[in-house]
Amino acid sequence: MQQMLILSVFVLALWLLPNNYIEKSISGRCQPSIQQQSPHTSKIFNAPEDLASMRFDDGRHGFILNLESCENFVEPILVIETIWLNEIVVKQQTMQNSFIVLKEINTGGRFYTYTLDNLTESIALEASPLMDLKFNLAIWEKQQYQKTVTNLLIYFSIIFSAFITLLIINIIIYLQSQDEDYLRYLPFLFTNILFLGISEGAFHVLGWKPDLSAVAPLWWVAALSGFFGIRFIITFTSMEKYFPVFTKYYIRYPSYLYLVACIITLFDLSLGAVIIRVTILWMIFITWFALIRMLKFNNFGIVYIFLAWSALTLGVAARTLYGLDIIGLSSLVIYGVVIGSLFETLLLSLSLGYKIVQFREGQQFQLSQALTDVLTDLPNRRHLDGVGKEIFTDFNETDISVCVAMIDCDKFKEINDNYGHEIGDHVLQVISRKIRTALRGNDIVGRWGGEEFLCFLPDVTEATVDIVMTRLLDGISEYNIQVDEHSIKTSVSIGLTFLNNNDNSMTDALRRADQALYQAKQNGRACQVTL
Repeated sequence: MQQMLILSVFVLALWLLPNNYIEKSISGRCQPSIQQQSPHTSKIFNAPEDLASMRFDDGRHGFILNLESCENFVEPILVIETIWLNEIVVKQQTMQNSFIVLKEINTGGRFYTYTLDNLTESIALEASPLMDLKFNLAIWEKQQYQKTVTNLLIYFSIIFSAFITLLIINIIIYLQSQDEDYLRYLPFLFTNILFLGISEGAFHVLGWKPDLSAVAPLWWVAALSGFFGIRFIITFTSMEKYFPVFTKYYIRYPSYLYLVACIITLFDLSLGAVIIRVTILWMIFITWFALIRMLKFNNFGIVYIFLAWSALTLGVAARTLYGLDIIGLSSLVIYGVVIGSLFETLLLSLSLGYKIVQFREGQQFQLSQALTDVLTDLPNRRHLDGVGKEIFTDFNETDISVCVAMIDCDKFKEINDNYGHEIGDHVLQVISRKIRTALRGNDIVGRWGGEEFLCFLPDVTEATVDIVMTRLLDGISEYNIQVDEHSIKTSVSIGLTFLNNNDNSMTDALRRADQALYQAKQNGRACQVTL
């Protein structure tokens, strides 16, 4: 149910978003027809978006925009929906059939915008791309465009605020836990946020436009994000433990292509980018396939990592296939990487948190096992030693009265000899329950060793101790322990003492309690002696 809910939220988030980089409102926007001048290798898509493409290797591209189909806006502006341009020149035709160069204006957002004098003539555009890309040209009413850009900025602000918050939370958790999985996860999270911040335009709201020197580093960050992500998934899921050969040859070794492609981009940017894209497609799908196979182990962490990777796989695959001209533009292409990465980051953080919780619970369980007597489920001697030191420290600081009681099962060896050790163990379990029942709520009892029990009674008077111990003596001596066909009567002897200012440690009080217990045995057993 939780998994279906998470996937439903992911699909709903994509469905609610517009099908382009900025909203296509009915009013306040016009789509001019686009004609290509040069080179003739570019494409113009006859879709509602009227997207055009430019290849990096073809250098300068020229286009003519026909504005005849656009209505007269009060403040018309030309909006070029891309930022990966090396240089751009926009000219508007005048009434005298000449062209004037338009200057870019700052209208907010991450696109190139130009003010138009009128909408009756055509516009010439010449641009050199920083990499292979598709772009859209549209005429907007300035006020409507700025409203739309505001909505876009709110969207990116929310998304990246969530990313930064998750990054800070994960850093804090790592600093507190020093967990190695967090150490492997943080490079992936950081490079992923950095890649999205650059490629999705989070910094463009500040007026920053990339240049040619930024394209190769962008691919490097994308490659490093993929490399760190794969290494983290392999380690966190212990994938090599389940599928050693498959993981080694189909996932781990191919992940090095990311690093090889980074080197290739230094010499051939287009070839390096293609290798990174192909590697991304291979890695996300082969890792996704491996995670599907691991679902049969029904591990909570694996389930959430599978969901996280599925969201990221869907978005990255759509964006990569779009970049290779295999699929068209859609909300999944535009927002899938961002939304998928956010879901992936959130779910991986939850998986890591769950792993930390499991680890802590395991530690607590091991500690509890180490400090608990297996037979009686009472604190063992190690635990009582620690408690005794704390009680002695509190006694010195507060001077409250503390009674120490040493309790021993009378003639226990005879019970073992006559009935066997299994029945003897049962007798000890019954006596331990009787002791806990007789003591007060804040009293502490544990198994000191063999058939001996140690009790600490804090903040108590001698009269109260006498009442409690009498109740304990009577409760055990008057009770017949039934085991199979045997009815066993037993009793306990008790040695009591109070902490005093002459005690140098709890050991002094324990020594007196042991001496008192010895006297109780000498007095005929089934009684208490106080020293």
